[in-house]
Amino acid sequence: MIYAVNITLRAERDLEHLYGEIDAAESDAARKWYEGLKRQILSLEELPNRCPVTPEKKNSPAPPLRPQTVRLSGNLPRHRKKEAG
Repeated sequence: MIYAVNITLRAERDLEHLYGEIDAAESDAARKWYEGLKRQILSLEELPNRCPVTPEKKNSPAPPLRPQTVRLSGNLPRHRKKEAG
């Protein structure tokens, strides 16, 4: 069964900010890491129950929150300050 993954506007902004912070437009390693992160987020469409429901949402009428920890091989690309010039 396929589920809908809705990325909020804030999450989208956070992803865009992260893309710039790790310089993914200029670094193949950073771009690969970023694309892996987005794949992990969207993979919740097929495996939503792999993340536990948060305790504060168990008795709530709102849809359950399932926080996801993303683990990708390799380290987060380091931010490089762009030189002025």
